[in-house]
Amino acid sequence: MTSPCSRIPGAVLALLMLAGCSATPPARAPAPAPLSDAVEPQAVLRAMTTVADWQLANPSAHQPYEWQQAPFWAGLYELALRSSSRQTYLDAIRRNGESIQWQPGPRPFLADDHAVTQSYFLLYRLGADARLIEPALARFGEMLRAPFAESLEFSNDKTMREWVWCDALFMSPPALALATSATGDGRYAALMDRLWWKTTDYLYDKQERLFYRDSRFFDQREPNGKKVFWSRGNGWVLAGLARVLQYLPPDYAGRRRFIALFQEMAPRIADLQGPDGFWRASLLDPDSRPRDQLTRSLVEQQDRARVDREDLASANKQRRQQHVELQMRESRIREGLKLPQPVGAVDANHFCHEQTPSLLCRLNRAADAPRQYSAARQSHSRTNFRRPPSAELVERGAKGMAGAS
Repeated sequence: MTSPCSRIPGAVLALLMLAGCSATPPARAPAPAPLSDAVEPQAVLRAMTTVADWQLANPSAHQPYEWQQAPFWAGLYELALRSSSRQTYLDAIRRNGESIQWQPGPRPFLADDHAVTQSYFLLYRLGADARLIEPALARFGEMLRAPFAESLEFSNDKTMREWVWCDALFMSPPALALATSATGDGRYAALMDRLWWKTTDYLYDKQERLFYRDSRFFDQREPNGKKVFWSRGNGWVLAGLARVLQYLPPDYAGRRRFIALFQEMAPRIADLQGPDGFWRASLLDPDSRPRDQLTRSLVEQQDRARVDREDLASANKQRRQQHVELQMRESRIREGLKLPQPVGAVDANHFCHEQTPSLLCRLNRAADAPRQYSAARQSHSRTNFRRPPSAELVERGAKGMAGAS
């Protein structure tokens, strides 16, 4: 006869044994079921949960306010809204904010140091506790008084004062858009708008529909003679675009301009995807640095899942890409969740992307997308459309994401 204690989870059983329960040893916990590459919400949520739980159990060595951490906390918020462990994840985000008293990073105008405040503003949506956002608003108040009138030729010193590199378009703009959403004060969004287009006008190549990482790359060329466009950097821009569209007020006057940029970039990026689901470090010369760039590939999931997911006209193509990318993602998680890579190496001859914390951010909201694609595929199974998303569909997708939050 089976002992009743053998049906009790091991940790609980150990406590009961101390109280005199029979000494039947607890069975070893079964190995977790393998991850699936199915394009289904629950399969994606399982991958997100696996990554989140591992990261929480293996904290990053970076400071709590640093940009390497920030995408994880924003992504964890999105997972929490869809998870049965909602409060566990929200509490983890809160502990991180409390550990640094809800402060942004220490350098006032460095975009990287604003990224963590995105998670503060998102938590604020659930409770309207002003303590969570007061330090960020104070920082942004300083920015409102600054001229931001320098040219954007790159120097390390200038990153402290201007958005001179394309990654900055993910770090600071969504936080400024969230500040307007939280307070109703349009000045934050207006500043974001001005600085976004200042950087875009300088770094965006309209012919290639891609962003240079910074001005040092203007005159560089790849071995095949092509221009140098950094994969991860363009991923940051697309993800920043998606988040800005999600958080800007629906009636914001400059919204259509952001949509138009998304429409230009998204199909260009999609066309540069490799057959294995990855983008290489160099977008126009993948053979020059053939090692796959995981972060860039996961960035693609965020922007398409957020904004382009309701574009029924490209549903067939998007679903094929989603399936390849889910296979890629699941294989990388199997290989080991900690993916150590150098950070900050921006020389054209170096492969670089950040560690696991950003992985969850790239997965966020992807769990919602497969259901949309599946329905779209059934509705349009006889047609293979390839046009870019219309402005109306991009707008509808962004509004849908805002409503989900």
